[in-house]
Amino acid sequence: MKRFAFRLFTALCLLAALTSCNESTEEYVYIHEPAPEPAHPLLGTYTFGAEEYPIYHASCAVDDTYCTFRFSPVKENPMTTSILFQLVKVYLGETQSIENLYHNDDYRLVYEDPAHYYSYYRALQGGIVLVEPHPTKGENYFVVRLDVRLADGTPLKLEYEGDLPLMTAK
Repeated sequence: MKRFAFRLFTALCLLAALTSCNESTEEYVYIHEPAPEPAHPLLGTYTFGAEEYPIYHASCAVDDTYCTFRFSPVKENPMTTSILFQLVKVYLGETQSIENLYHNDDYRLVYEDPAHYYSYYRALQGGIVLVEPHPTKGENYFVVRLDVRLADGTPLKLEYEGDLPLMTAK
């Protein structure tokens, strides 16, 4: 009888040990740190209002009439925050005052983030722009400087210099 009770006790302990393991409460211990996310290079910064934001995405499109640029602090698509700026090619290489340019003919600017949207239908209040190509450094190498006041007076300032990949339709 003692032997039967001992075996029963052992079997119950074994059964309790097996059923107490629950995979959902297991903790995994990493011997090595997980690999860091691939770094997105910081291409520059821009200022909207009083806040400064990084630029992780920059691209351009050039056609017979316009140079179009897109800048964003977002690292992946879809880009929920971006600046889209377009300038007629005849004004390339010279600092231009917004007051001397025709809205929607000579330039367009769209600013969008989750809380703000400035359509290109709304003219800028003022400021200066410069788009300067450097063909000796590359076909898509540009200096882009914006120091403008948006339609409601919010300041937007951007300075970028570098090689810009061509825009894709995403």
